[in-house]
Amino acid sequence: MAQAAEQHGLAVHAYVWMSNHIHLLDSDADLMTLMRYIELNRVRAGMVAQPRNYAGSSYARNADGGEGANADWVKVAG
Repeated sequence: MAQAAEQHGLAVHAYVWMSNHIHLLDSDADLMTLMRYIELNRVRAGMVAQPRNYAGSSYARNADGGEGANADWVKVAG
Protein backbone atom coordinates (compact mmCIF):
# COMPACT_ATOMS: atom_id res chain seq x y z
CA MET A 1 0.00 0.00 0.00
CA ALA A 2 2.74 2.45 0.98
CA GLN A 3 4.67 1.79 -2.23
CA ALA A 4 1.57 2.24 -4.41
CA ALA A 5 0.63 5.49 -2.66
CA GLU A 6 4.12 6.88 -3.18
CA GLN A 7 4.29 5.69 -6.80
CA HIS A 8 1.00 7.44 -7.63
CA GLY A 9 1.61 10.56 -5.55
CA LEU A 10 -1.21 9.87 -3.10
CA ALA A 11 -1.32 11.02 0.51
CA VAL A 12 -3.24 8.46 2.55
CA HIS A 13 -4.63 10.18 5.66
CA ALA A 14 -6.65 7.28 7.06
CA TYR A 15 -7.25 3.62 6.33
CA VAL A 16 -8.78 0.47 7.73
CA TRP A 17 -8.47 -3.10 6.46
CA MET A 18 -11.82 -4.88 6.63
CA SER A 19 -12.26 -8.61 6.05
CA ASN A 20 -13.21 -8.13 2.38
CA HIS A 21 -12.23 -4.55 1.45
CA ILE A 22 -10.23 -1.50 2.50
CA HIS A 23 -11.28 2.10 3.15
CA LEU A 24 -8.81 4.82 2.10
CA LEU A 25 -8.88 8.59 2.50
CA ASP A 26 -6.78 10.66 0.03
CA SER A 27 -8.90 13.77 -0.40
CA ASP A 28 -9.22 16.96 1.68
CA ALA A 29 -13.01 17.17 1.32
CA ASP A 30 -14.74 16.46 4.64
CA LEU A 31 -11.44 15.15 5.98
CA MET A 32 -12.27 14.70 9.65
CA THR A 33 -15.72 13.21 9.02
CA LEU A 34 -14.30 10.65 6.62
CA MET A 35 -11.35 9.85 8.90
CA ARG A 36 -13.77 9.12 11.76
CA TYR A 37 -15.93 6.96 9.50
CA ILE A 38 -12.94 4.97 8.24
CA GLU A 39 -11.16 4.48 11.53
CA LEU A 40 -14.32 3.50 13.45
CA ASN A 41 -15.55 1.09 10.76
CA ARG A 42 -14.50 -2.07 12.62
CA VAL A 43 -16.10 -0.79 15.83
CA ARG A 44 -19.43 -0.21 14.05
CA ALA A 45 -19.18 -3.67 12.47
CA GLY A 46 -18.79 -5.20 15.95
CA MET A 47 -15.33 -6.57 15.12
CA VAL A 48 -13.51 -4.69 17.94
CA ALA A 49 -14.67 -2.77 21.01
CA GLN A 50 -12.26 0.15 20.57
CA PRO A 51 -10.46 1.36 17.41
CA ARG A 52 -7.07 1.14 19.16
CA ASN A 53 -7.68 -2.62 19.58
CA TYR A 54 -7.04 -3.16 15.86
CA ALA A 55 -3.56 -2.61 14.44
CA GLY A 56 -4.80 -2.67 10.83
CA SER A 57 -5.96 0.92 10.72
CA SER A 58 -4.56 4.44 10.85
CA TYR A 59 -6.20 5.14 14.22
CA ALA A 60 -3.01 4.57 16.24
CA ARG A 61 -1.09 7.03 14.04
CA ASN A 62 -3.76 9.72 13.96
CA ALA A 63 -5.04 9.46 17.54
CA ASP A 64 -1.92 8.40 19.44
CA GLY A 65 1.02 9.37 17.20
CA GLY A 66 1.87 5.69 16.73
CA GLU A 67 4.86 4.60 14.69
CA GLY A 68 5.92 1.49 12.82
CA ALA A 69 5.28 -0.31 9.55
CA ASN A 70 1.48 0.12 9.84
CA ALA A 71 1.69 3.83 10.64
CA ASP A 72 4.79 5.57 9.28
CA TRP A 73 3.47 5.94 5.73
CA VAL A 74 0.20 7.59 6.85
CA LYS A 75 0.22 11.35 6.25
CA VAL A 76 -1.09 12.97 9.43
CA ALA A 77 -3.76 15.53 8.62
CA GLY A 78 -3.05 18.96 9.85
